[in-house]
Amino acid sequence: MQEKNDINSSQLYEFVDHTADMQMKVRGGSLEELFKSSGLAMLEIIYGKTAANIPLQYTEHLQVESTDLESLMVDWLSELLYLSLANRSTCL
Repeated sequence: MQEKNDINSSQLYEFVDHTADMQMKVRGGSLEELFKSSGLAMLEIIYGKTAANIPLQYTEHLQVESTDLESLMVDWLSELLYLSLANRSTCL
């Protein structure tokens, strides 16, 4: 895992020290990029390496709907987590 405030080589996300939980800062030039960066950061936490470097095993179209952007982010990450654990692979 990255050290305090080290930025991922792609500059899409960074991990920040937090006393109780994992904390990350994500970046994106669009809403789509922001969601992708969030997913990559979460998968790096799970797999312990940059998710972008994990070989692509399959693709799947996801459609997630929520009442607001904050809920959409939570639902998106929950769906990625479920699929990555159910299929034992990354889902981006």
